[in-house]
Amino acid sequence: MDLISSIFSLISSDIFYTLVKNLVESEYLAKAMSVETISTALSEISGILIGGISAAFSPSLFPDLLLLTSLISIILSFPSSEIRTNRKNIVELIYSHVFRIIRFILPALILSLSLNGVFIALYVFAAGLFYDVFHTGALTYTTFVLSFSLGLLLGGILGHRFSARLLNAKYFSIIIFTFSIFFYLIAIVDIPCLEPLYTLFLGIGSSLLNIPLESLIIKLIPNKILGRTNSLITIFVTSSSPVMATIYGLLSNFLSIKTIFMLLGTLILIISIPAYFIFKRLLLTTEDDIRRILEKS
Repeated sequence: MDLISSIFSLISSDIFYTLVKNLVESEYLAKAMSVETISTALSEISGILIGGISAAFSPSLFPDLLLLTSLISIILSFPSSEIRTNRKNIVELIYSHVFRIIRFILPALILSLSLNGVFIALYVFAAGLFYDVFHTGALTYTTFVLSFSLGLLLGGILGHRFSARLLNAKYFSIIIFTFSIFFYLIAIVDIPCLEPLYTLFLGIGSSLLNIPLESLIIKLIPNKILGRTNSLITIFVTSSSPVMATIYGLLSNFLSIKTIFMLLGTLILIISIPAYFIFKRLLLTTEDDIRRILEKS
């Protein structure tokens, strides 16, 4: 079920980004992506709360809730109106063009892959952190996980309000730098009630990074290959999840959870330096630059 859900989710996201580029003016893309971040965060928060409450108080209703949410998703998936796009003067683009785009934005993809791999540690070690290190119950652990989604929601709201200011390489690098501080705090401060606060700020920062990065990529990639390019980007970035989860599992046999978080904080600190130059390069790239890349023989 999880596999099928992931497949349909990836397909729908490819279509969604293509529609966003067709329907939204380029100067409003950051605001559009912030709205998408808000809606995704609300969906995650609702799912966590509904699933947690039903599992705690009425487990027998859980299958019915799954069926109900599936039916709601099916109903909402039907378009309310026909969307027309202008297909005149569209040059035929193939996968060779997709790989040219991938090569050009490869530094940004490696940056995203690295950060995604680091954030996987929050989910891999969350249970061990609270049960084995802090010796607390399920409530604190649930709050820790939920706080990240709440942070995504707040970050989406802030991103919508300050979307223009987010298109700044200096702010981009500073946000990544602050991630390292919170990873250090998770490792150093032994106050369980503060840990959800750290993941809250990590969630806010994650939204404030993704909104400008996604809007820039959507703006630069031609509509004709946006879906295919986004598919490869998603595969590239999310591939770090199982790999890093396995690596973290092996590392936990030799290092303590706190030591691993300290090392990850240091890694993020190092990443924040090239992040400035990577994002600045994307900001300076125009659609004409991309067109010239695609026209190369």
